[in-house]
Amino acid sequence: MRLGILGSDKLVTTTNALMYEVFAGVVPDEVVIFTEDPPKTTFDKLSEALLLLGVKPKIRYVVLGEDFSKWGEAFSQVDIVDVTPGRKITALIAASTTKGKVRYAYLK
Repeated sequence: MRLGILGSDKLVTTTNALMYEVFAGVVPDEVVIFTEDPPKTTFDKLSEALLLLGVKPKIRYVVLGEDFSKWGEAFSQVDIVDVTPGRKITALIAASTTKGKVRYAYLK
């Protein structure tokens, strides 16, 4: 199963989204982190945290830039897209292009 999540500079919201999915019962074979720009950090800590929970997915990142069509195409390649750390527009793009599930928690 391929899980897509959004990348953040310090990985705080990325980690929260990933851990939410794991605690909700998702056990991904692969985690794809979608980013606008190249990440400024490695994902080693994410791998370590998941390993403590007995989950060992392949983790990779995909730099998509600002072109919405690239985001839609990338979202269609995963089974679940968790766009919680993203903007509402990202959730709408995911909802219109993803064949699998889209998860977005809107907190006000």
